[in-house]
This record gives sequence, structure tokens and C-alpha cells, in this order.
Amino acid sequence: MNALWQEGSFLHKALFGCEADHEILSHYERYFSAPGRDAVCRTVNLCREKRLNIRAVEYALRLRNRKNTLTQRVEVLSLLCEVRSDHYYNYYNDKNRCFSAYLRLIMISLSAAGLMIQGKYLLWRHSLD
Repeated sequence: MNALWQEGSFLHKALFGCEADHEILSHYERYFSAPGRDAVCRTVNLCREKRLNIRAVEYALRLRNRKNTLTQRVEVLSLLCEVRSDHYYNYYNDKNRCFSAYLRLIMISLSAAGLMIQGKYLLWRHSLD
């Protein structure tokens, strides 16, 4: 397993809570091994080594700079997963569950605020950019 597969697998597990399919990792590797793209993301490796919350770090970096390498990797991985049937419920919102959707929206908003605070702290604490 090369570095891009490990990176993609780590990001997938952090974002979706499960192991990534080989097809997703293959596309991820092919995209980032193309000429002109950063082959390795130092931030992902540092987060994996120090066991940092990658979602919090990515959110804080995205607020600071929309075009950072970690955000680009999360966006690519999300696009690769969005079209797969096993990720259907991560992207689909059922109209029949309106009340629970609003409740979930409130919970996600609170979670995002917590991720922002945690991410800014991790950026400061570990000197990430």
C-alpha cells in the first residue's frame, strides 16, 4: 500500500467512519499522482502521526484558506464517494423526516462550531498551516 492509498484510507475513515473501497482509493491515487499535483500532503501525515482530529484541522484550514491541500483532498474524496451507493445516506435527505432533519441541522451546526474551536486550537498547538 503506497502513501496515497494510506492517505486516502485515513481520510475516508475519518470522514465516513468506515474503510474505503479499493475503487475509491484507486481513483484517489490516480488523481493525486498526476503531474502538477502535490503527491503527499504533509498535514494529513502530521494529523495521522499525532492522532489529531482531521475534520477539525481541515475545517479550521478551510476557514483560513479555501485552497489548502487538505481541503482539496477532502473535496476530491467526497466527490468520489458521493456517486457510490454505499454512501447514499451520507448525501441524501429524505423529505418524510422533516423534523429530524431540522434537529440534525441544529446538531450539525453545534458540531461545526465545536470543530472550528478544536481545529483552531490544533492549528495553533501543532503549528500547522
